[in-house]
Amino acid sequence: MYPPPMIPYDWSPEQALAVVDWLEMLCEGIYEIHGLAIAEAREQAYQEQLRDERQLPLPLFPFYNDDPF
Repeated sequence: MYPPPMIPYDWSPEQALAVVDWLEMLCEGIYEIHGLAIAEAREQAYQEQLRDERQLPLPLFPFYNDDPF
């Protein structure tokens, strides 16, 4: 994963809004072209995460001490 981009603190509200509008248009364009593939990839990643979570070993005795009872 890449580090988050550096966002300038000195943008005016108009500049920030222009960037947000552009990003929304970019996302819409990407989903128009690749929406089905993105949905399938997200579903696959979700299913893999569920499978991995189900395979986590659960300890029968999570605490260990030397007490006999």
